[in-house]
Amino acid sequence: MACIDSSVDGLSQDGPVIGLNPGGFGVPGIWQSFDAVPPGAPATKSGRWGNGVVRHILDDHVLSEWEAERDPARPENTTVAAMHDLKTGKLKASVRCDTEDGDGVSFQPMVSPNGRYAIAGTVAMDLEQGKAHCLQDNGEQESVRLVSVGDDGIAYDLQRASSQRVPVAVTLDTGKAEPLPKGTHIPFLSLPQAGGFSLPSPNGDGLLFTFHPRRRPHRWARPGPQPRPLDSWPL
Repeated sequence: MACIDSSVDGLSQDGPVIGLNPGGFGVPGIWQSFDAVPPGAPATKSGRWGNGVVRHILDDHVLSEWEAERDPARPENTTVAAMHDLKTGKLKASVRCDTEDGDGVSFQPMVSPNGRYAIAGTVAMDLEQGKAHCLQDNGEQESVRLVSVGDDGIAYDLQRASSQRVPVAVTLDTGKAEPLPKGTHIPFLSLPQAGGFSLPSPNGDGLLFTFHPRRRPHRWARPGPQPRPLDSWPL
């Protein structure tokens, strides 16, 4: 399936993941994206060019972005984000959503340590259940750009609210954001037994990267003006 202007977007056990210009991708001789088009996205653009591009290879998954079908009810969402199995190309989950949230700021996508959950900016996915949520501003909830996700299906972000940044936890089962106590530090890495935090350095010079163990899950420390990082992780 390789041709002029194609690119190697990643590697799999069965060979390279080839991206075609202007659209379409797959592993030659194994699978191709035309067989795994997500709902809400046409297989081709303008009736002739392939649709779908690889954005990231995440462990055993391929995160792709597709030009969405026109929808007058959701004109602001012009793309479909989708996750595929790297070995088979099978579609695992998808949602109509612009991961950059319209201002050109993108975030590093991530898969939870157990491989079940995935986040990519304003997109959150449960790959086992085939669920996906778009966390852009919908009139009821401010946009959320996720920075980490754990095996418990809880993802974290600093949500924009007016001119402030509010720490929130998002349950990927529902896609609902829950505000956390003021001053709570959120982890940039959520591991089964510990969380990674980037905190202001005690001497005010740069950041201090630390890891703190989890305690009892699903409970949070009391708020405070200067929370200790250990008190900011679920108790």
